[in-house]
Amino acid sequence: MVYVHGESFSYGSGNALDGSVLASFGAVVVVTLNYRLGVLGFLNSNLEPVRAVANYGLLDIVAALEFVRLTVAAFGGDPTNVTVFGHGAGAACINFLMTSASAPLGLLFHRVILMSGSSLSPWALLSNPLNATVQLAAGVNCTATQSALLPCLRGRPLSALLAAPVVAPRFLPPFGPSLDGIVINDELFTRRASYAHRLVSYRVLAGVTAADADQQLSESQLSDGVTAAQRDSTLRTYVQNTYSYHLNELVSVVRHDYTDWSRGQQPPRRLRDQLVHALSDAQYVAPVTRTVDMYPDDQNTYFYVFNGGSDYSDGKKVSWLSAQTFLYACALSVSS
Repeated sequence: MVYVHGESFSYGSGNALDGSVLASFGAVVVVTLNYRLGVLGFLNSNLEPVRAVANYGLLDIVAALEFVRLTVAAFGGDPTNVTVFGHGAGAACINFLMTSASAPLGLLFHRVILMSGSSLSPWALLSNPLNATVQLAAGVNCTATQSALLPCLRGRPLSALLAAPVVAPRFLPPFGPSLDGIVINDELFTRRASYAHRLVSYRVLAGVTAADADQQLSESQLSDGVTAAQRDSTLRTYVQNTYSYHLNELVSVVRHDYTDWSRGQQPPRRLRDQLVHALSDAQYVAPVTRTVDMYPDDQNTYFYVFNGGSDYSDGKKVSWLSAQTFLYACALSVSS
C-alpha cells in the first residue's frame, strides 16, 4: 500500500504517517512518499500552444511508484498487487495518474483508495494557473514572458520564490495540477470515453465523510456556529470563485436547498451544519460520486460515507472532522 499525502498542493508530507500499525495488522507493506509541492511542483508557465511539463509533483509520484515496482519485492511486497491511497489532494493526484499517459496503465499500481478527493473536484485542477505565475514573476522581478520567465525564475534563490506573495481566490490553491498537455491533457473534458477507459482499469474504493468541508471554517465557527449573514457570504464567495455563469441564481438555489424549512428558527449551529453540508457536497461528494459513476454497474467498485466521530485527538467526540477517515484507514498510526 502506497500512501500519497494530501493536506494541499502547497504543503504536507508523507513522513507524518507511521505505517507500522497498518503494516502489522493489515499484513501489508506500507510505503510513504514525498513529492514536490507549490511553485516547485506545479508551476505552469505555458502559453498556448506551447506545451511543457508543469505537473512535476505528479511526475515525482510516478517516479516513486516506479521505484516501488522495482524494489518492493525485496521487502516482501508484490509489485503486481499495489494499492495507492490518499486523502484530499493526495486522492486527486492519484485520480489524475489513473488517467494520465505518464503512468503506464496497470503497471505501477492496480487498486486505489480515494478518500475525499477526485480529479473532478473544483479545487483539484486550476483553470487559470498563469494567475499565480504572473504574481510569482512580479514578486521576484522576472518578466512574465514564455521565453524569459523560466530562466529568470531558475536564477532566483529558493527562499525568494517561496517568499514571493501569491494570492489565490478562496477555496482554490495558488499552485496545483493544471492542463499542461503532457501529464494532464484536455481528454479530461473532451474525450470522456478515453478518460473512462483508463479509469475502469483500476479497482476503486472511494468515499467521503459527512462533513469534508469542515476545515474551511474557523475554530470559533465550528464550535459556536455561523450567522445567516456569514453563511450567505461564504456561499456567495464560493460560487463566485468556482463558477462563471448564473452566479446569483446558484447562490439562491443552494441557500434554498440547504435550508431546513421544516424548522422555523435557524440557530447558528444549524446554519453551520447547513453550510458545511453544502460546501462538502460541492467540493467532495459530487466530484467523488461522478468519478465512481463512470464505472459500469458490474465493475468491482465500492463507495463509502464515513459518519462517525472520534475522541482520538483531544478527548472530545467531534463529528465533523473530515480527516478522521484517514486516521481510521491508517489504524490511528499518525505521528504527532
